[in-house]
Amino acid sequence: MKRIIVASGIALVVMSGCATPPDRIAAIDLPTSVYANETCAGLAAERSTTTAKLAVLEKKQNKAVMDDAAGVFLIGLPVSSMTGGDQEVQIAAEKGKLQAIDRSIAEKQCS
Repeated sequence: MKRIIVASGIALVVMSGCATPPDRIAAIDLPTSVYANETCAGLAAERSTTTAKLAVLEKKQNKAVMDDAAGVFLIGLPVSSMTGGDQEVQIAAEKGKLQAIDRSIAEKQCS
């Protein structure tokens, strides 16, 4: 019984170091003032670029999640997170940019 409790505790510690799925990563809050001087066309272009970059980062993060799960299962270590595969900070930043862009578009009443 003691072994099961110890093993469960170790598993929880190891799993806490695993990559977070992209849909569970919160955006960093950025002010709309960052885009205050941007035109509607500029905002649309920036939104497109940010959306594309976010998609690439989310794909990398999904791979990191899967690699971490496999690593924990096979060797007990979240390999991807340990080797820099976790893109959580970058995803949070891009999500924040996207939210700020969307708020700026709404404020400027761009169509």
